[in-house]
Amino acid sequence: MGDEIDKNASNSVFAAIDLALAAIGFLPVATLIGAVGNTFSSIQNATLIENLYAFFSSARKANTKEREKFFADLGADKERFIRNIIIAIDRMNDMKKSEMIGNLFVNLVEGYFLKEEFVRLCFVIEKVYVDDLYALKDKNSVIHKIQKFQEVEEPMYIQTLIANGLLQNAKPAVGIASPIKYEVTRLGNVFIRYS
Repeated sequence: MGDEIDKNASNSVFAAIDLALAAIGFLPVATLIGAVGNTFSSIQNATLIENLYAFFSSARKANTKEREKFFADLGADKERFIRNIIIAIDRMNDMKKSEMIGNLFVNLVEGYFLKEEFVRLCFVIEKVYVDDLYALKDKNSVIHKIQKFQEVEEPMYIQTLIANGLLQNAKPAVGIASPIKYEVTRLGNVFIRYS
């Protein structure tokens, strides 16, 4: 009986494919595949352009002399550093994330935190849902209420922020029971303060 169901299902799939091909039979298949690929590529390119615009709109606030000095100090790492930023921005699914990276870049150039922290944050921001990032920045969010000993239901994004190095499980002092469950990491604090 299972073989008969599989056979009927595969016949239905082939019938649907035959119907679709008959409906578009006047188009060469290669042209159709190319058009779908070009559309997808165009959407990706448009998104990248929007995200780069958002990044540069924020990053242009950096002092020109400090920015030039920063890139001069990078030396041979300059190309790799820029490539990492572009790769992260290319993967962004929200322009707000690119703005965050632009703001971080301005503060990096001004020397508020390390280049390695910036690169890490680029890839963390790319992976984490934008509303979760805003919750971390919001002083009235559940995350900060948990830190202030308030009883609240733990949101599901806490584990995402922990997995990406922005929060960590609190380490209570020896012999003292601490109601604090989580604390913001150094990387999380850099993100909160400078993005």
